Order: sequence, then structure tokens, then C-alpha cells
Amino acid sequence: MNGGDAADLLGGSFWTTLIANALGWAKSLFTNTNENGTPISTVNVGVVVTALFESIPTWILIFGRALHEGRKVAEDDSGSRYWLLRLVLTFLSCFGGSTVAGILLSDRAGWINNNEFLPMLLLGWYCATYFHWTHNLYRYRLFKSIVVFLALQAKCNVVMNYVDKVVALNDRAWVGAIVVGTIAGSAGSFLISLEKKFRLGIHHPSALSRPPWSFKLAFFMAFLYYFVHDPADLFPYPCGILDASGARILIKIIVCLHGISEVLSERVWNPFYYLERLLYFITAIPDTAAAPVEPLLSPSPGKKHASTSPSNRKKGRKQKKED
Repeated sequence: MNGGDAADLLGGSFWTTLIANALGWAKSLFTNTNENGTPISTVNVGVVVTALFESIPTWILIFGRALHEGRKVAEDDSGSRYWLLRLVLTFLSCFGGSTVAGILLSDRAGWINNNEFLPMLLLGWYCATYFHWTHNLYRYRLFKSIVVFLALQAKCNVVMNYVDKVVALNDRAWVGAIVVGTIAGSAGSFLISLEKKFRLGIHHPSALSRPPWSFKLAFFMAFLYYFVHDPADLFPYPCGILDASGARILIKIIVCLHGISEVLSERVWNPFYYLERLLYFITAIPDTAAAPVEPLLSPSPGKKHASTSPSNRKKGRKQKKED
């Protein structure tokens, strides 16, 4: 067996390709070409923006999202979950939405067709859960901002890719495109909320009772993406002011700036708060928490159970003394 065969068996060609792609992308940030295709060293702002929001390799984005979601799963349970459950929950956070959306469209999810996705998920989850240096780096806002930047871009890609898939089937089906895009970006959080409900009890509110920010963000991205580039020219100006590529970059910039601002300010804020209040007021839909759920096993109506309140306990003791 020669050295090349040994490297292939050890996965050397896989990692070599990943490293070469990463170096090529980094070089593209600072290299532009003239009309003859000759490289020049000037930095073009448009080239840098496109490279940051459209040219980052997908496996880097998957690693960043797995690191981000794996960290959230680890912080949520404080070490009480088994490692396999942590891994499955991280998988659902990253690929649960795209898997559900793929089922709706009779389409295979990206992680099935790409050999890089699951290894990057596993690596990101392991680093977020068991590497101590990751926990130390998360104390720095700069590191956390970079991870959030990568994770949000991966989420944007999932939502807008599924909007494009619906448009490819029927470019006039704007309602279906928005719904499928929203599901692709938020179904994972709904699945995780079900696990919390089983673990913490039936009284714990689900994501349907209190829609998380991930659901609102996915809806915002799918809605804005379709109307900004309006592929079927269904709506008047200003809809359709950008092409699909420009719309993708615009939405990524907005979403990433919001996420990084939350990290730097250490505050979670909802930019749609006042719009939500207005919609609740106009539609007269009550914005109240769900009523408590009755226990699964309730006392029989014909039986009376003694109360365990302090006053009743005192009465019981007095009755025993009199007897």
C-alpha cells in the first residue's frame, strides 16, 4: 500500500479538499480580477461583501451552526442529558426543519446527499459540548459573534433554498413558498420543545403556546425574500426591486446584524414587538398564555379527598385528641 492509498483510507483526501477550499475562499476575499482575468491585489467592497455572505463554504456554515446549537443544548440541560440525546437534539436544531420541509416537497434533505454535513455537525457538537477551550472562548463576545454570524447564515440559506424550491415548482405559489420556508427554518425548534415538554412535564409550555424567535425569524426571512425579488412579478413596486442574489445578501446582512447586536449588547430584543402588538389589537386575538392543562390522572368525581392544607391538618389533630 502506497502513501496515497493510506491517506485515502484515513480520510486524507476529504480533509485536504476542505482545507484547500477554505484557503481558496480566504484568498478570494482580497483578490480581484481585471477584465482579462488577471489577478489584481485591490480589495473591492462588493467582492468582500459577496464573499462574506455568499461564498463561505457550506461546511464552515454547518460547523458554525452545530457549534452554536450544540452550545445551547449543553447550556439548557446543565449536563443532565445523555450524550446521544444531546447529539440528536443538536441534529434536530440544525437539520430538523430542512428534513420536514423536504418531506413536504418529496425532496431529500441536503444532509443526505452531502458527505460533509454530518461530519461537520458531529465535530461542531463535540467541540461545543466537551472541549473546555470552547467554553472559555465563549466568554469573549468576538468569538461568539463569529459563531452566531456563521450559524445565522446557515439558517438563512436553509430558509431561502426551500423558498427557491417551491418557486421552481410554481413561481406564483407565494403562500406555499413562505409557509415551506418558515417550516424549514423553525420546525427543529418545535421538535425540541416537545422533548422539553416530556422532560419537564406536561405543564411546560410548548413552542406553539409561546412561538420562539426562531419561528418569527424564519417567517420574516421567507416573507421578505419572496417579495423583495418577486420571481413571478405578481406584486407592484417596491416588490421585485432586487434579483434573487441581491435579496439573499440583503436579508443575510439584516439577520446577521441583528444577531451580532444581541451578542454585543447581551440583550435579546424583538424588532417586531410593536408590529405584533398592533396586529393583536387590530385582529382582537387574545395574546394570553395557554390555560393550565389538567393532570392526566384526576380524582374521581364521586370521591372526596382530604385536603392537606395546614388548617385541615390542625382540625385532624384536634379530632384525634377528642376521640
